[in-house]
Amino acid sequence: MGLAPDGGLFVPERIPQVDMERVEYLAGRSYADMAAYLASEIMDDMDPEMLRKAVHEAYDFPIVLRHLDGKLYTLELFHGPTFAFKDFGARFMGRVAAMLNGGRVLTVLAATSGDTGSAVAHGFRGVPGVRVVILYPEGKVSPLQEAQMTTLGGNIYPLRVDGMFDDCQRLVKEMFCDETLRRMNRKYDTARFYESVTLLRRYFDRPAITTDLICGFPGETEAEFDATLSFIEKCGFAAMHIFPYSIRPGTKAAAMEQVPSAVKEQRAGRAAQAAETMRQAYLQGCVGRVYPVLFEQEKDGYYTGHAPNYCEVGVRANDLHNKVLDIRIIGINGEMLIGELT
Repeated sequence: MGLAPDGGLFVPERIPQVDMERVEYLAGRSYADMAAYLASEIMDDMDPEMLRKAVHEAYDFPIVLRHLDGKLYTLELFHGPTFAFKDFGARFMGRVAAMLNGGRVLTVLAATSGDTGSAVAHGFRGVPGVRVVILYPEGKVSPLQEAQMTTLGGNIYPLRVDGMFDDCQRLVKEMFCDETLRRMNRKYDTARFYESVTLLRRYFDRPAITTDLICGFPGETEAEFDATLSFIEKCGFAAMHIFPYSIRPGTKAAAMEQVPSAVKEQRAGRAAQAAETMRQAYLQGCVGRVYPVLFEQEKDGYYTGHAPNYCEVGVRANDLHNKVLDIRIIGINGEMLIGELT
């Protein structure tokens, strides 16, 4: 799932009005009883008895409320199995996932700098139909946190990454991106694609690397699209051709679950914004450089042609048709590089 469509966190569609007298009564019995009631008010499409059981399984550790002074209390959130407050969310998620996965195999991907990974590992440990892959940076988590992630076995798969936490996050995002490529039946993944981009930049001076992007291919989730955006920004394309997916009758994709048209258009718009930012960055990087330009025609007060990177270049001059001249780039005008004769 990843992030919500607006790039933030998922929140309930509605905030229910609860019976505070009942909340106070149940809180007096146990935290789990109170939490089960509140969860049932928000998740009202789930079996309340199954939800109650899941909540009680999640919160089977001491939850201590300390009285400090007068009406001042503090709730201690460090009595869970990993001693982190994230035990509260992770254990609840694990139990609810077991209720909702409907017999499918669910893979949970997590990047962590420590406490999240250990809480998720313990929260989902032994949950039927769920496997958890946790990426953590080598040498950047405490020995206790590493042990909490790496000694469980079973359905928990910890992966130590030679890098920083940001590298772990990037790898998780690229995994979502690869899911879309697999559904497209592409014979490559993001790692191989990026290797090609890197090789081009190693052997050529600022090549104008471009690509096509299909937005809203059947089954594409918001998390997968977010991963795609992160990946194209990492590649730093000079230009992109972006279009929403359209059904081709008779293809396998036509029979897949379709992304709504409005969502496809919205994603194409977001991709276009990212593409324009990269385009302007590429053009700006041309300023100060000298390119051979094949001149073709007069346009908008300039004589224009194209450089080897296929960027349009304009100079203030006359009758340059079919001439190839060295031009120093001195500025940008929209999509056009502005130059002067050297």
